[in-house]
Amino acid sequence: MKRLFLIIAAICTFAGVAQAQKLVEGDLTFLQDVTELQVEITWDGTIIEGKTEEEYISSRKEAKEEGFETWKMKWYEEDRAVMRNRLTEAFTGSLKKRSEVTVTDTARYKVIFNIDRIEFGIVYPSTYTKTWSTIHFVDTETGETMAVMTYEKMRSGTDWVVASTKYFIADKLGNTTAKWLVKNKYINKK
Repeated sequence: MKRLFLIIAAICTFAGVAQAQKLVEGDLTFLQDVTELQVEITWDGTIIEGKTEEEYISSRKEAKEEGFETWKMKWYEEDRAVMRNRLTEAFTGSLKKRSEVTVTDTARYKVIFNIDRIEFGIVYPSTYTKTWSTIHFVDTETGETMAVMTYEKMRSGTDWVVASTKYFIADKLGNTTAKWLVKNKYINKK
């Protein structure tokens, strides 16, 4: 009975992961001939803990007291730079292992990762941070959106330090997307 329960739990877990990411618009087969991609991360309309990003930041003012302005600047500048760099590194590294595609600043096609929503996990009891994202595949020459992909409730490691959590989100998003593109044969394997 215990073994049956474990098998059912594993199936449910894998089913949940498979449904977390999906192609919702367009066709990604154009990527099969691509050897270079650009990567970008955006925060358009991001909801954090049920609040707009601006509301979330304002709600932290009392908790941060005298260091609020420094924390706010870090949120918008340093944390985002770390997240952008980690996303690019994770996406590039994962593609490099599996395909001939490289990430450059001059590629014709751009992969734009937008962070739609974040629900931070907590340390005790440990829960995962959940992230919802939309990924646009854009032709930079025409401005046309070739395809749109979504992630729902992507779970990533958590830490009470928000900067670390953002780092884990970017890492998981970059790695998972690259693996998914290769696994589903949108990008050719090595």
